[in-house]
Amino acid sequence: MSEKLVVFMTPPYQTIYRAACNAIAGSLLIAVCTTAAAAKDSSEIGWTLKQWSLLQGDQELIACKYGVKMTPARGGQTYLFAPPYTNVQVWNQSTGKCCSIKMTNYKSQIQSAKNFFDTQLLSATPLRKVKEGSLHGLATMELSETPEFARRQVQRYEHKEGPSRIAKNVYYVVSNKFNLEPSIYRFVAAFYGFPYAEAMPLSFVYYDIDHDRKTQLVTGKITPSKFSPQQFIMPTGLKVVADEHKVAETAQYNEAIEMMLPGKSK
Repeated sequence: MSEKLVVFMTPPYQTIYRAACNAIAGSLLIAVCTTAAAAKDSSEIGWTLKQWSLLQGDQELIACKYGVKMTPARGGQTYLFAPPYTNVQVWNQSTGKCCSIKMTNYKSQIQSAKNFFDTQLLSATPLRKVKEGSLHGLATMELSETPEFARRQVQRYEHKEGPSRIAKNVYYVVSNKFNLEPSIYRFVAAFYGFPYAEAMPLSFVYYDIDHDRKTQLVTGKITPSKFSPQQFIMPTGLKVVADEHKVAETAQYNEAIEMMLPGKSK
């Protein structure tokens, strides 16, 4: 060992050396922890909506810059629409199945069924702004059908071009105060089969020709929330199937469908 190093490693130099090392180590540790914390905290502020819909029953909708996810409270399909906003991802943890649907081809299940039975497309309903309001502290707009639409629906029924259950009067509440990507609003409207109003659908009720009330969507609670990117990723290990209907299929599901077909014993 050199003479200079021996002198440096003897008191008081040893004490100074240790103090310097500790200071450097402490600075490095702070820098590493700060960098790790910054990398780890990639959460984003968004919104949680507690809703009831004709399509899903009780459900939770969460949305932020990472996308929008709709999860039923009692099991069923979960829907995810995330950047780059080209595909709708659908999965069911009970069946262990999933699928991906191009947004350009996506159609609401409930609206597809209504189109078949009612010969009607709710998403094409012409709307006019009725008034402004608020829901759970958030500014909203109430939209309604145009007078011409209501008259035309009555004429359709009178000419036997549609059943009495077709919509005559529409009450649609939306809000564009969520500060979300417009693609999210477009998907949520398509999911429910509602008109796209450049805002988040919050409530949709219509009255048919017989003036029977038909509730399609109710939002019971809206709260600001914090989300991580992982909350907007489809789980792994699921079986990929061809379409949304097959996601729900089980042996019991298929048996029930077969029992409803003509000629099947019950």
